Amino acid sequence: MSSANTKPFINRTNSTSSLRSYRTIPNITYSGSSEGIVAGIPNTNSFQSHHSESKLDHIAYYLPLFKWLPKYNKQKLSRDIISGITLTSFQIPLAISLSTLANLPPTSGLFSLIIPPVVYSILGTLPPMVIGPQTVASMIIGHVIESDTSIKHDIVAKISISSICVCLSGGMLLGLGLAKYGFIDNAMSKSFQRGFISSLAVIVLISSLLNIFGLNEKYLEENGNGKVNDHNSGWNKLVFIFDNLDQIDMFSTKISIVTMLILLGAKYFKQIFIGKYPKLIFVPEILIIVLISTLLCYNFHWNSKLKIVGELFNANKLQIKWPLTNLDQFKEHFQTSIVITVIGIFETATSYKTVTESSSIAVSSNREFIAVGISNLLCCLFGSLPAYGGYGRTKLNILSGCSTPMSGVITSCFSLLIMLFFLNWFHYLPQCTLSCIIMLISVTLLEELPRDLMLYWKCQGYPEILMVFVIVMGTLVWSPSFGISCGLGLTIIQLVKQITKSRITVLGKDPISNQFKPIILYNTPTNTRTVNNKLEFEKIMIVEAPELLIFTNITDFKRRLLSLEKYGPIDNIPLLQPRSSTILTLQPLKFLIINLENVSLIDISALQSLKMIVGSYNKREIFVFFTNSIKLQNLQERFIECGITAEQKTLLDKWCMDKSIDVALREIMYKPLFSSIHEVIDCIDYMEYINEHFDITV
Repeated sequence: MSSANTKPFINRTNSTSSLRSYRTIPNITYSGSSEGIVAGIPNTNSFQSHHSESKLDHIAYYLPLFKWLPKYNKQKLSRDIISGITLTSFQIPLAISLSTLANLPPTSGLFSLIIPPVVYSILGTLPPMVIGPQTVASMIIGHVIESDTSIKHDIVAKISISSICVCLSGGMLLGLGLAKYGFIDNAMSKSFQRGFISSLAVIVLISSLLNIFGLNEKYLEENGNGKVNDHNSGWNKLVFIFDNLDQIDMFSTKISIVTMLILLGAKYFKQIFIGKYPKLIFVPEILIIVLISTLLCYNFHWNSKLKIVGELFNANKLQIKWPLTNLDQFKEHFQTSIVITVIGIFETATSYKTVTESSSIAVSSNREFIAVGISNLLCCLFGSLPAYGGYGRTKLNILSGCSTPMSGVITSCFSLLIMLFFLNWFHYLPQCTLSCIIMLISVTLLEELPRDLMLYWKCQGYPEILMVFVIVMGTLVWSPSFGISCGLGLTIIQLVKQITKSRITVLGKDPISNQFKPIILYNTPTNTRTVNNKLEFEKIMIVEAPELLIFTNITDFKRRLLSLEKYGPIDNIPLLQPRSSTILTLQPLKFLIINLENVSLIDISALQSLKMIVGSYNKREIFVFFTNSIKLQNLQERFIECGITAEQKTLLDKWCMDKSIDVALREIMYKPLFSSIHEVIDCIDYMEYINEHFDITV
């Protein structure tokens, strides 16, 4: 075998072209100054943090308010006012609806729309982001409150439960941000998120039907009397609806059907014509429906037939207090708070990732968690709903032409004015109308489920389909906590399955390029898996270790070495002939080269296992060589300290004594780590030469 001075094969792409293709240029640019929003996100020259020696810039890095506020002008203010009014018209009815969904007074939803935007304008890193009440989190709180039948008429107790959950969730997010654990926003898969959101949407859909059919009071009454399964699951509610179809309120049902048809018609009308008439996005159909149904209820005295919202705000009943007053409350609602926190991380991360995906702007997930965490800690003082980033409202904020976070502050101000002076106008708002709005939200959340399932099926993503199915069924039949626990369990299993695979690769030498490349198997015309015949093979096996060689995958690494030696580079255990009868080699294995060039981490467990691997191959008189890592500094010293080098010398010393090799000549073969595969091949060539000339001595 000839030697060469070229480096072993490493597949690298052209860095310049890769960077150019990766950092794509946005397709849509909003008009305005260079400090405005570009392609739906802040201009990187305006909002991205830059290192500066000035004290103001240092402060602005941690308090982004000082980055955009000194450059604020009238032009930006006018755009932010328009954006703020647009947001308010959409968010006010949604906040009231989500409060109803959570079995809380409307002020709980409004406070989550008033406080967080102000806090985020000071601490947030993404200017168009709008923090507000979140649908799925409201569903969970509503489920918890509804499950506790002892407080079904106690508003103070209900607000207390919400405040505790919001407080714990905010504290968790703040802790994650301060501890720099923002990377966990990548821990959960899309299928996990899709399954959980879809399952909760189904539960909310069923709960909305109770209000639409006028069966909610009867359900709560029977639930309190123990006639309904105490589990209070979505499945039990669905069964209750079918069992009581003969008792539905026809007037409430008719009003709800008309309302739902109008909402769905407006939604799909917008989708069809928004390309031709972009300003349709600013039509607040939900607010219009709320106003019309309230006026109709007032004029025609529907309150005698329908259940209405009633008293919405009384300043005298407003209490500002810290919710966590004893340890029992902390223990009771801690699990629910974890679920809400996970959902908050999902929603916030989805928002800033989606908004920034078409640009190179860097958003700090740690600082986002801090901003959202502090927002919720302040919200809990007012009995608010959980508040997180939302992609829908953020997208609307961008399309409305926002320039800075001031648009969120303006939304907050308008929401406060409405709550203080105009909220009682919604006294006659029918609850069935709010249920229709909530149902519309649920339908919207379910729209992407069929498309995602079809994608999983086409791409053979069967584990993803299983994930969605398990979460949906667990949440529907049992509870949201059980559903998310099942999802987390499957996620952990999938992660463990992936990280325990060693993914080592067998390398072969290409005679043309003189480089070592992965051996590729393919189907021949006779449907037999063979090795690429362009690669050169001898009685040497060269394997490339994975980038991470740690305790989780070292066992699989050892197993794969034995499998590769016996069967060759076949992913599945073959039921065919062993390696010795394939064209991989014509002779038994004599040399094993483990290429550690790309290994970036190797722990003590892996080093101990490598020593055992060398020892087991020594017993079979198979020489094991290692190449050094270009990413680890002291790997050779660690090999010596762990005894791997001494284990290698055991077989080499025996071989040298049998061949009467002089001590000075042995040093060629005593390297703990070789610099390249080619250097190992040179050593093996020398050993083979000595084997052919047994009587050579120095």
